[in-house]
Amino acid sequence: MKNLSKFNYLLILAPVFIWPVLWSNGLVPSFPQEWFANPSRGWWWSFATSIFILEWLVFFYLRARLKKNSISWKEIGLDVNWFHRNRKWLIPYVSVFLIMSVLAPGLLYGDNIPDAGQIIPITAVTWSERLFFVFVSMTAGICEEITFRGIGLTFFSKVVGNKWIPVIVTSLCFVFIHGPFRNWIWFAQYFSVGALFAIGFLAPKRPRLEILILIHFTVDASLAAFVP
Repeated sequence: MKNLSKFNYLLILAPVFIWPVLWSNGLVPSFPQEWFANPSRGWWWSFATSIFILEWLVFFYLRARLKKNSISWKEIGLDVNWFHRNRKWLIPYVSVFLIMSVLAPGLLYGDNIPDAGQIIPITAVTWSERLFFVFVSMTAGICEEITFRGIGLTFFSKVVGNKWIPVIVTSLCFVFIHGPFRNWIWFAQYFSVGALFAIGFLAPKRPRLEILILIHFTVDASLAAFVP
């Protein structure tokens, strides 16, 4: 990968640091709840739709910065063709989550759909919410792994000349894209996940961001498909 100016490094790394600041301080605009059909669950649709749009905005910004600097996906550890080569099992794999997200409310609740998730209050409840959340999970897997592992670790390592400082910093950033500080258990959970994914990116001789995207998607989509 060619060396970039400090200004270009700053432009590429900006979302890694700005995104968690905005999200953890409630500065990301959300859609009015009355826009959505179910008033009692309007807050959930506003929350999920905001995540979906914000993450794709970050993705397209980063894609534009990479393209402007003639940097390929492979240079940040992503083999895009891997998804095409493995489509014969990836399509059925994703389809399982889509189908289960539609069936889950009937299997988990019967006719008594609750007003909130029974284990994690902000999780999807109705079949339409769960189906949409599978797509949100796909979005999170792609956009968050590219931002915090592919971009954050690759370029921040070049700036500081050390690959372990970026592990700590990007893991902290990963914590706060999930909201403001709640408690130390919450913090430790997201920090450890961020650190494990970062080490999983750096440990192989050739980073495999596509594998981390799939794992991330699986964890998040499981909330829609299997968790009450």
